Amino acid sequence: KLADIQRQKHDDEDKASAAIPCDEKLERVNVELRCQVAMNADSRLVDFQRQQQRDEEKASVAMAFAVELERVNEELRCLLGINMDRKLADIERQRQGDEDKAWVALAFAVKLGHIQEL
Repeated sequence: KLADIQRQKHDDEDKASAAIPCDEKLERVNVELRCQVAMNADSRLVDFQRQQQRDEEKASVAMAFAVELERVNEELRCLLGINMDRKLADIERQRQGDEDKAWVALAFAVKLGHIQEL
């Protein structure tokens, strides 16, 4: 019976000594996993920051484009206004010329009428 107890004690000691390296291995694996999780989190944070930077750059370009587009639109409005003013001036000159021609024709008709009466 003493031999059985000694064998059992020896087996328990073997199991205990085998368990210590397993615990150490498990702790090492846990540390490695925590490091991997931390590195992945850091990597994701860097990716997020890069994406945020790209988004900010795109927004800045879009804003600059919008400002330039507004400037071009204002310039076009001015050009259209100038063209409309020129067209109105051309129409007024044409109307004045037509009116002058009408007065000349009327005066010619009146003079022709006087000549025919003679």
